[in-house]
Amino acid sequence: VRADLPSYLTSELYSELARALDVEKGILVTSVVANSAAYKAGLREGDIIVETDGQPSSARTRVELLDYEWEIVTRKPGSDITFTVLRGPAGARQKQTVTAKLESMDLIPKWGLHAGEIPEQRYDALGLGIRQIVTLDRILGNLPPVKGVLVSTSRSSEPAEKADLREKDIITHVDGKPTPDLASFQRELEARLATRATAIPLTVVRGRATLTTAIAPFYGLREKTKVALIIPSKDQEFVDLLQRELTASGAVLTVTSPTAEIKAADFDVILFAGGVGSRAFRTDENALRIVREAAEGKKTIAAVGSAVMVLANAIPDIKGRKLTTIQEDSTEVIARQANYTGKTVETDGNLVTTTGFDRAAVRTFLKALYRTARDKS
Repeated sequence: VRADLPSYLTSELYSELARALDVEKGILVTSVVANSAAYKAGLREGDIIVETDGQPSSARTRVELLDYEWEIVTRKPGSDITFTVLRGPAGARQKQTVTAKLESMDLIPKWGLHAGEIPEQRYDALGLGIRQIVTLDRILGNLPPVKGVLVSTSRSSEPAEKADLREKDIITHVDGKPTPDLASFQRELEARLATRATAIPLTVVRGRATLTTAIAPFYGLREKTKVALIIPSKDQEFVDLLQRELTASGAVLTVTSPTAEIKAADFDVILFAGGVGSRAFRTDENALRIVREAAEGKKTIAAVGSAVMVLANAIPDIKGRKLTTIQEDSTEVIARQANYTGKTVETDGNLVTTTGFDRAAVRTFLKALYRTARDKS
């Protein structure tokens, strides 16, 4: 957790700027958001910070400014900070003291050389990516003060673009229901995707305009394709992504565990999620039974990462079948005479597997899974 005093921006006092302002050294406050904590503490645009907690403050270069900012953000949130600033026109500046309390830093979007820390919720099936709005978005993007989620991706020729959604749009409602944050947006959107709605109305704020549009999902899985997503009890990976994309693709999704004793005959697709916890699947009698039943019923069977071993252990005719998995399990797969390919994603008839290396690999895997499931139906 990093510390921050929202919301003000600073600039280094490089030589030309220092001469223009007729000041020897310091750090220039270039912007202060009205009614922010920084504004209420007394900082103002045009102030020149010359001391911080009684120690001289100066930055001639961008690097020196970043060093100064780093010293502040690595402090403990809740601690006090005191600035001594020069305020007023050149030749008549006066020293003033500004004391404030540091807060926990808001997440920052990707900006300049700073790595983004805000997770994007993507719906590949819709060509849509959204994320929460933070203070810096509003400052840099001049966003209106409305509650909603920010469109961060709208891919060409996908439902999001066809709905005329654009990056920096703010979605405030889904089908008339307010969506002030990611959780509410995800809940309202996915509730309608689960019913295979042909069009989902959205209220969008773009600049000063409020618009109404509708996104028309293209459900990649055929109607009523039943998918059992079997997840480990702990240390699971990418389950949120799997659930989100399967729902957006029109699956009738059941999220379960082997202990639920499901019947493979009730589903079109059996999918085992990955993660460290999925290593338990390979010796779990119920998991092995589900795979054997699915193989006998010629169902689509899929697995991510470590979960692939349950396929290798349970399928009777695994010899020569193409599988991929994490490298640590490759020896075991080969020992069972399966054809370990080492590819990121592999398909062989009704089998679809992936290393589950990262989210990009899992997204590619899901596309292969959709193709296999459609071909079978």
